[in-house]
Amino acid sequence: GFSMTLKLTGFLFFLVLAVGLSCCNSPTEPKDNPGIDTTSHNFVWRVDTLGNSGSILWDIAYINDTCIWVVGEITSEPYSTLNRWNAAKWNGFEWKKYRIQFLDFFGQNSTQIIKSVWYDNNSKLFFVSEITSVVISDPNLKEISLNTTVLSVKGGPNKVWGTSSKNVYITGT
Repeated sequence: GFSMTLKLTGFLFFLVLAVGLSCCNSPTEPKDNPGIDTTSHNFVWRVDTLGNSGSILWDIAYINDTCIWVVGEITSEPYSTLNRWNAAKWNGFEWKKYRIQFLDFFGQNSTQIIKSVWYDNNSKLFFVSEITSVVISDPNLKEISLNTTVLSVKGGPNKVWGTSSKNVYITGT
């Protein structure tokens, strides 16, 4: 009996010691410098409103933290052409609303709903209206190029994208 108890006690002692030592080097223990947590959910959200409840944003072009463009139909009360914009630019502190002009079917300037915006990473923004024309501009709207109709009158563009300003794709209906 005593010999068996001594052997069992010794076995349990070594078993506990072995388990304890192996746990000290467990991969689940935090490292001294774990680095950046790539799965963090620690976000800081800022909720902002552009226009009233009838407004809709269709697309966004992120250039940098102080130059972000959103496009769509932005309205405010009372509803009129004076309270209607088709784009807004974030400057890092606040939104500024714009009425970007497009050419209509008759070659006249008009403010149309913008469905898509794309930045070519080389200083050009492409704005596509809901009807059929494209505006190409620098991010500060200093140099604006109005292009004529790019699609048939039976449909309109919905999205613009490309790999460079010389290789641009426009999709639509």
